[in-house]
Amino acid sequence: MNNNLTPISTPVRFLPKFKQRPPLQVVAQITNDLRPIVLLAVNLFNPQTCQPPLEKQLYLVGTVHLDVDGPTRLMKVFEGLKPAYIAVELAENHSFADINTISGDDIYDQVMSYCIGDMKSDTFRDFTRELAGAVLFEARTAKAYSDLTGCQLHAIDLPSRAPKPVTPRNRMVRASMVGLALAAATGNPRQYWDTYIQRHYDIDLSGPLHVTPEQQAALKKQDSHMAGKVWDIYTGAEGPVVVVTGRYHTHSIQELLERKGLESEVIRLDRYQVFE
Repeated sequence: MNNNLTPISTPVRFLPKFKQRPPLQVVAQITNDLRPIVLLAVNLFNPQTCQPPLEKQLYLVGTVHLDVDGPTRLMKVFEGLKPAYIAVELAENHSFADINTISGDDIYDQVMSYCIGDMKSDTFRDFTRELAGAVLFEARTAKAYSDLTGCQLHAIDLPSRAPKPVTPRNRMVRASMVGLALAAATGNPRQYWDTYIQRHYDIDLSGPLHVTPEQQAALKKQDSHMAGKVWDIYTGAEGPVVVVTGRYHTHSIQELLERKGLESEVIRLDRYQVFE
């Protein structure tokens, strides 16, 4: 047996980038070269990593009920945010199945009851009909968008046993019926109504509302109930969620969700064009 064999050395041309390099640099280079292969193996054995992450943003859209421009504004929000899930505040005993059967005639009759004589002009009648068409515009618009896109719809019902609070909005709606009737004398009821709606959008919600303690307690109960519903919908969702509710509820719901560690973005319906 020949014990004088010469050790075989690897030709330098096969490892050019390792020639005359410190061992630690060689190890670092090998690790860097193998990284794409390791990541590929991880993807092969874990199919979930091959899928792009689902975006689960949560948006709270605050509306003013009976906003005549509401349907157009809200459809813009849906088209811009492209939600996979839409949740809408609905009053007790209302559902997406029966919203088209609600005509808004009660609003029309209530306004017209304040009008006498020449106040019942054709212009005023036409606008009052338009106003009646804004009843439940949030649910109507959400259903129309869902019919077009197939996104899921959820109704956020208010607590059935909670006393209906007389919020500034509810008080002003009744008062506005008289004001709207009187605006007919000027021949421009739409201008009056637009001013009324904008005043509600502009109300500062950072401070306390001017309501009784009982009404405030009822509002808190409603907000807590709706926040719980939003939490359930969001945790089961697999895409963007848009919640549509009255503007007076959005900030309170956002605060309640933040306590659970869930962040959301509040959008005022009248200002959505700023985000486009």
